[in-house]
Amino acid sequence: MKFKSILGLFIVLIACSGSQLTHKSGLHIEYGPNLGTTITDNLGAKHFYVHSTAIITNDSTIPIHLQLALSIEYQFPAFCGHEKYKVFLLPEKLTPDTATIYNNIVNGNHEFLNSPLDSAYNINKTLKPGDYCVVTIGVLIPKPFNCAAVPRGTFSHDTKDLYESCDSQNNHAILTNPHLQIGVKLEYYNQRKFIPPEDECTVIPFGRISYPRID
Repeated sequence: MKFKSILGLFIVLIACSGSQLTHKSGLHIEYGPNLGTTITDNLGAKHFYVHSTAIITNDSTIPIHLQLALSIEYQFPAFCGHEKYKVFLLPEKLTPDTATIYNNIVNGNHEFLNSPLDSAYNINKTLKPGDYCVVTIGVLIPKPFNCAAVPRGTFSHDTKDLYESCDSQNNHAILTNPHLQIGVKLEYYNQRKFIPPEDECTVIPFGRISYPRID
């Protein structure tokens, strides 16, 4: 799948910025709004691409190790039909250095989308106290589509209210598995149908937090 250069027409999806201080994990996560646009592959097929960026800061007094990876195809909820979407972690070189929206699609993201998304990009690093890591989650949806999946924020496992309000299966997995401690919240949109509250969002786990021993 090869994508042409992106021209003009951007769709800005309005979302509130926010931040999360997680006392259990020791992380402060600040996330910004998202940006989306339509892109066209070399066969003329159109896709909708949208991304959201978060800054994950070590707000504790000890080192925290992050292991992040994500490149998965998901099925939309049943009310959307049989459509699927792709969720993936962007390489750090394509990620802006703040949670403010940048026009980074035109500056290189379409080149990343030219390559297969089957292999997940990995972030594996230790944050010293005060250090931060910038993470961008992208979503790719074939057009035309009945539904859209929009990344609204990155959260750690101790944000209990978030997981209780979304997909119960992922909620259970994140809260019971110590290896699934970072997740991204996706909200579903459908202009033609009412979305039941229990189906309007999901949380996809994509990372692990650990605490290296200090000599």
